[in-house]
Amino acid sequence: MAGSDPRVAFVLVNWNTRDLLLCCLGELERITPELHAEVVVVDNASADGSADLVELSFPGVRLERSGSNVG
Repeated sequence: MAGSDPRVAFVLVNWNTRDLLLCCLGELERITPELHAEVVVVDNASADGSADLVELSFPGVRLERSGSNVG
């Protein structure tokens, strides 16, 4: 759309990669204010606390919890 703010969405699919996810979300948090971006994490039933970390530490991130590892 001409004249509108730039829009971008980052969708991260996660399964038991808590530390990598934390690193990635930290970097996205740093750059997204300039981009007017949406960040979505799809967690595929991780057993490492990934989804809880997102929920507690990154309230601006949309979290989708999958009931199984669907890839």
